Amino acid sequence: MMSASIKKKQTYFGLGNCINYGTEIGIGLPIEVDINRPLVFCHPAAGRYYHSSMSLFEDINHPFMQILVDFGDYYPSSFPFAVDAANFSKYHRLPDSSNGDAIFRKASLSNPHWQMHVIGEAYDYLSSSPPIDILYVDWFSWLERFIEKGENSFCDMMSQYVHKIRDGGLIIIDNKHENIEQWFNFPKQRTRITGNSEIEFQSQIEWLGYDFNDETKTFSANVIKVFHDSNGELGDKNWFEEIKQWFWNSIPEMALTKTQIKTMIEKKQQESIHHLAVTWDEWHKTWSDVYMDLDEPYLEPIPPIKAWPGDSYLDYLKWLEKNPNLLFQDLEKRSYVMKSNNFKLTLIHGDIIELAPSLYSEDAAIAVRNNLQQRIISRCSWWKNQATVLQSGNYWDYSQVKGLIWSGENSTPDLAKLLIEQSTKQPYMDLFPKMKPFKCRKIITISHGNACLKQLMESCQNLYSQSVNLYFPISESIELIVVHKDDSDYEEIELNDLWRKVNQALKLD
Repeated sequence: MMSASIKKKQTYFGLGNCINYGTEIGIGLPIEVDINRPLVFCHPAAGRYYHSSMSLFEDINHPFMQILVDFGDYYPSSFPFAVDAANFSKYHRLPDSSNGDAIFRKASLSNPHWQMHVIGEAYDYLSSSPPIDILYVDWFSWLERFIEKGENSFCDMMSQYVHKIRDGGLIIIDNKHENIEQWFNFPKQRTRITGNSEIEFQSQIEWLGYDFNDETKTFSANVIKVFHDSNGELGDKNWFEEIKQWFWNSIPEMALTKTQIKTMIEKKQQESIHHLAVTWDEWHKTWSDVYMDLDEPYLEPIPPIKAWPGDSYLDYLKWLEKNPNLLFQDLEKRSYVMKSNNFKLTLIHGDIIELAPSLYSEDAAIAVRNNLQQRIISRCSWWKNQATVLQSGNYWDYSQVKGLIWSGENSTPDLAKLLIEQSTKQPYMDLFPKMKPFKCRKIITISHGNACLKQLMESCQNLYSQSVNLYFPISESIELIVVHKDDSDYEEIELNDLWRKVNQALKLD
């Protein structure tokens, strides 16, 4: 079922500014878009040819996500770099998806958009992923295994993926390889290719863009529309709900609550980039300190000053505020308070990497093993200086958690207590420069030990057994948040007199 909010985005013919050679010459793509969410298009096996699909959509004046799936690393920040004639990087790296996929944006565009690079086999990945609006394809080898008859090769291939393109969506076939006949023998008339779906050739399109060498180029493609039977298996599908699954795990701001977005707008929150992305200031410092006096200095591309030009990031946050259905909605949560102390224990069912943005607060620290810590920071760079050092190289000797064993029968005793102690004291210690000075009153970790609620509560109780060792005033509240994936972890028990249960569940607002 198509969203009721779907409306045309262009005035003359369709979406964008390409020239459309249909039944009559017009402007734009023959597609209607949902004004309440980003458009999602995929360009599998693109290599470094992703500039073609990017150039087609970068002027549509509507948020979009470009998904690239290939075996290799074709990041715009990898050699050969995606730069302009003056060696300025065209793209800036944003935080990764929760799966670790690299995400970039074209820094010159104010329009919200995300370019996600997935390293893997295209069909395996896309066939198990949420649906998309548009399939942009110039290389069909990822579908050739499904060809049964040469004269029907296009329909054979698309029949295996058409159910992943929403009703009214498009297949755009770039003419880059039009000499390969079996890729271009699509029917010119409306044709049924599965029991529930049909395709129909719409038009040829042409548009101007820049190639990988930053030279102006004319691109051309054929456009085919997808139709699903209203009374078939896909007829009652809610495409909005299905497609928005791309966003929570890929775009940190869409994993937040309405309250968090409102706070960011009020504070005029600055954009966030990947924590390993080279900034303008870092690049110039390297140039002045190292390369300036060399006869032939070599530098990697000059990074953009900002990933989002002008006030476009703030405008994007305001757009999110007006479209709360895109934001994180529900969180399965239960909490307990220790009656004799100002202490709360909260258990959350979920994936800590996916939840990293929504869990963030200025008074919180992430306390997990180093590898997981780096994935969390790559997903949400706000945690960069609020990650407790447990096992990180040169700092290991200064840590109180010796011989850390995270889970199992032989796990480190009283680990919850040790995580709280380390997290509350490290921000004030010069031995841990990776931690910024801040008052940590919330510690976030994952399931550990035997994932037993009784064991966890006892460890928290032991925190207060010798209050002289506390690194916070006993009168101030402390919260330990444990995120667990397994349903069986921390099963409910009969509480002793020291604990009281609160908040059976939480609905995020």
